[in-house]
Amino acid sequence: MLMNDTRSVAWRPSAASLALMLLAACGGSQEANPVTAVEPETEAASGAGLRLDQEQIEKLGLATQPATVASYVAETSGYGQVIGHENIALMSAEIATAAAAVQQSRAALARIRQLADTPGSFPAENLEAAEHQVAVDNAALMLAQQKLTAFLGQHGPWTGASGSDILHALATGQVKLVRATFPSGSLGAGVPSRLRVARLTADGNGHSWMSGTVWEAPADANVPGRSFFALLSRGDVSEGERVQVWAGSGGTAQEGVLIPAAAVVLSNDAY
Repeated sequence: MLMNDTRSVAWRPSAASLALMLLAACGGSQEANPVTAVEPETEAASGAGLRLDQEQIEKLGLATQPATVASYVAETSGYGQVIGHENIALMSAEIATAAAAVQQSRAALARIRQLADTPGSFPAENLEAAEHQVAVDNAALMLAQQKLTAFLGQHGPWTGASGSDILHALATGQVKLVRATFPSGSLGAGVPSRLRVARLTADGNGHSWMSGTVWEAPADANVPGRSFFALLSRGDVSEGERVQVWAGSGGTAQEGVLIPAAAVVLSNDAY
């Protein structure tokens, strides 16, 4: 910790920290990336320690920062892809067209039946034709709905008051659909409550986004494992883009602190 009276740092240096200081001192350049160190111990806690004044601290590039409280849950990783919305838009239009045809044919049949046994009644052939048309239109609507479930799975969020809104958002591309696949046996029998999604980056330090709507997807013929669909309300991922996904393994969350990667030193094959 920084001492207000002497503006110095007291700690008990380890072999790794001594080597780190020697390397920084021998480099002779203050423009190198600064070393982020965890808050050092006080003299009272560590006993006799190394004391550095403020000038030495600045030359070595040492820095301190508060540790951030964090909660960690074990996750299983997999890979996914952002699905294009053109097929969803086509199937959504087919369902809407078929539903309109069903409504129209049912209305025509109702009018013919209302006029039955009246001076303005239609011939029996008209009634049979209207009933046949209703059956045909119902079958077309059912087929359109089955095509959608074959593509998006049997247990998608299409039921309920918000079902049509979700389908419209997917069909227009306002909400992204992510297909995630995890290795066989890596997850339990249930469906994850949410998925974490991130771009594939070279350093693995990209931003991630959380999806809270997840359901089981048909098996991917190209990738073995269990597949899931998830909704992602992000406009900055591209359709067709490959992404990395994580699902919680179901363990209990562990409380701790988040340590910057720059503060971790590897010494004798141990962190």
